[in-house]
Amino acid sequence: MASRSTFLESIMNRRTFLTLTPSLIIPQNSFAQPNTSTRKFLFIFCPGGWDQCTLFAPLFDSNFVDMEMQSNRGFTQGITYVDSESRPSVRSYLENYGDRTCFINGFEARSVAHDVCLRLVTTGSPQSNSDDWASIISAHHSESLLMPSVHLSGPSFTNQYSHVRTQLGRANQLRTLLSTPSVLDNVEDEWLEKITNQHDSSEFIEKSMSLEQDLKELQSLSFDFSSGESFSQALKMSKEIFSQQLSRTIMLSYNGVRDLGWDTHAANDMQSWHFEELFAHLSSFLMDVDAQQQIDGTPLSDDLCIVLLSEMGRFPKLNFRNGRDHWTYTSAILIGSGVQGGQSIGGYDDFSLGLPVDLNSGEVDQEGTPLDCNNIGATLLTLADIDPAEFTSANPIYAAIRS
Repeated sequence: MASRSTFLESIMNRRTFLTLTPSLIIPQNSFAQPNTSTRKFLFIFCPGGWDQCTLFAPLFDSNFVDMEMQSNRGFTQGITYVDSESRPSVRSYLENYGDRTCFINGFEARSVAHDVCLRLVTTGSPQSNSDDWASIISAHHSESLLMPSVHLSGPSFTNQYSHVRTQLGRANQLRTLLSTPSVLDNVEDEWLEKITNQHDSSEFIEKSMSLEQDLKELQSLSFDFSSGESFSQALKMSKEIFSQQLSRTIMLSYNGVRDLGWDTHAANDMQSWHFEELFAHLSSFLMDVDAQQQIDGTPLSDDLCIVLLSEMGRFPKLNFRNGRDHWTYTSAILIGSGVQGGQSIGGYDDFSLGLPVDLNSGEVDQEGTPLDCNNIGATLLTLADIDPAEFTSANPIYAAIRS
């Protein structure tokens, strides 16, 4: 017979599960209005602040910007970028997938503090009570998904929609907790059933019993929920989760070559290494996505939108350590479903400040809109068939959305 302490430990394991998968267990009210869009979003976050002058801003004619040696202005598939022989994977990626890729340049995250910028870029607000774009998108889905919003790594901010977020855990706790129920788990199940039979079922108990079925469905999938230690493993897992139609959004981070990070206050050459490896991964991933069907037989590539973000840019002048410090202006990349590819929207002036943009054409326009994080968020919500006016006063960048 199991001891009382062991039984309590088993229950605590279940409670640990609540913190990892609130979308599966905790009954909460959702104020989201569902929609029928099948579009899925893979968020890839590059924490630390990528350097716009290494990829997005070919400011070779400026005396105020230290451009990389042995680099030049590139133009491939309608996209203007910084080309270099040290980044062949970037050029190869744009040659093969530039027609489905959109660079959005010169939007501002109005801080130089990492924690503030992380919130600004992912939620549009520095406030702690804001939900990130991924959780909003997942909460506004008409289908009953087992894991509406999966967090593998990177930033995660929820408030009203915390119930849609599933965290796999860095030590693969979700995989462990989804393993075959033990005898002690069955004791707990019998206890819940006994309580339900003896008393009028409350909404909580009814919901808990219903969601217990969701857990059993997840267990029956024989799906390996280990997030893996590498970026390529995380990409592979994301592809499998989406193809099984378990989730609408996934967030993961890419920390660069050997996890050296993007916050290059010294040795800014690492930015080039990171972009080279990142785009090599993207090419391989898109090749796999193009060959992948979802469980309903439709191509995954028809539904998958990839969003690449970093919380800030880098100061245009190199410091004494050959690094770059923080900068409020940066860029984003959109790829795939719903995206009007083959273009660079916006741009930077000679001081690497973002230029105002005509939201309809995507062209630089002095009478246009200075882009900020909320324009990015409004664009993502529009791609998800959600009215952005419910969450932000900013307008979407219509030029980035395929009509």
